[in-house]
Amino acid sequence: MKNSLFWKKRMIPVYFLVAILDFCFYQFYLKTNVMMTLNITFPLIVLGFISIGYNYRWKKEQDEYERQLNSGNRNKNDA
Repeated sequence: MKNSLFWKKRMIPVYFLVAILDFCFYQFYLKTNVMMTLNITFPLIVLGFISIGYNYRWKKEQDEYERQLNSGNRNKNDA
């Protein structure tokens, strides 16, 4: 699941773009009611925010891991 296409950084704008186009299509072209439009659009928006959170957390974990590696190398070089 870590290497899934859904969590890649380049997919984040796609979620929001598709959500906007989806909203416009259902609301203005098909003229459905607002609740039906939001039921289809809202999951895409939520998925976009989840992807942002996942990438932020992954980046934070990577930075912490690199910091631990660098501090370990510094201690070995000092001895």
